[in-house]
Formats: sequence, structure tokens, C-alpha cells
Amino acid sequence: QQQPSGGAGAPLHSSGANEYSNSNSANNANGNNSWKDEEYSNHAAAAAKLEARLRSQQHSNLLLASTIASSIERGLDRELHAELVRQGKDAQGVISKICHDHSEDFLESVGKVVAALGGPCEGVRRMLEEANHELQTNTGHTMLHTSIRLERLRHSDARARTLSSMVHACRRVAVLLERARKQAAL
Repeated sequence: QQQPSGGAGAPLHSSGANEYSNSNSANNANGNNSWKDEEYSNHAAAAAKLEARLRSQQHSNLLLASTIASSIERGLDRELHAELVRQGKDAQGVISKICHDHSEDFLESVGKVVAALGGPCEGVRRMLEEANHELQTNTGHTMLHTSIRLERLRHSDARARTLSSMVHACRRVAVLLERARKQAAL
């Protein structure tokens, strides 16, 4: 029942694994390497389960793709869309109901975790508050005041540049007016 290697449904173990099993059967008869055979059989069982799950997923995906393609060819895509939206809403309702049904258990378990970790969490909270206070007073406060001062200085610099350019423009106008008066007087 083996398929050629490299196919979509190719088995996860190769024929080399069977050779390994056959070569070790003599050792098993003597009682040697029994843990290896048990490990191999567990691996083979897990590989078979994974292979079956992959085949099932591939089959489901092919079936879904075929259904969608068929509905598009027949012009039923709007109906399919409506049905998918309806099923999505139904699924959302089921999820919401499950969450609602189990919310008390969840909150209770969270309460137990908080109660169990209350002491260590309180110590961590206290250390974080101290670190935050130190950051605010020793560095954050100073940095904030320096930042505010820097912004004020930047605004003052911008105003000074604007005023300087206005003074230069007025000086230029004054020079041009003086030249115009001299030319008018001649």
C-alpha cells in the first residue's frame, strides 16, 4: 500500500525503515534493543496517525475546492456566500455560547492563580512602583523639564529667525526707498 515517494499522500516512513525493522528482528529475539523497537513502533504509530490526518485534510480541502468551483460554474456563488455567512454567524453564536458557559470556570481558575501568586505578585508590584517612582523623580522629571525647555527654545529660535528675516526685508525696502527718493530729487 506504499505510494511513490514525493507524492501528496506519500507515507512518512520509507521502505528503509522496514529494512531497519527486519534487521533488528534478530536482536529482538535475543532481547537486545527492545526499547529501540518500542520507540520505533511508537514513532510508526504516530507517523501513521499524522499521515491519516494529512490525507483527511487533503480530502476535505479538495472537496471544499470542488464545491466552490462547482457553485461558481453554476452561478450559485451568491447563494454559497449567503450560506457561508449564515454558517459563520451560527459558528460565532456557538463560540459565544461556549465562552459564556465556561466563563465562570475560567474566572474562578484565574482567581485561584491570582490567590496562589498573590504574595510574589505583590512583591513584583512594589518593586515596579519603586522603579517607576525612581524613574520619574531621578530621570523622568528632569528629562521632562529639559524637554519642555528645549521646545520653548526652539519656538524662540523660530520667532527670532522670522523677525530677523523681516528686519532684513524692511532694510531692503528702506534702501530701495532711499534710492527712489534720490532719483526723484535729480
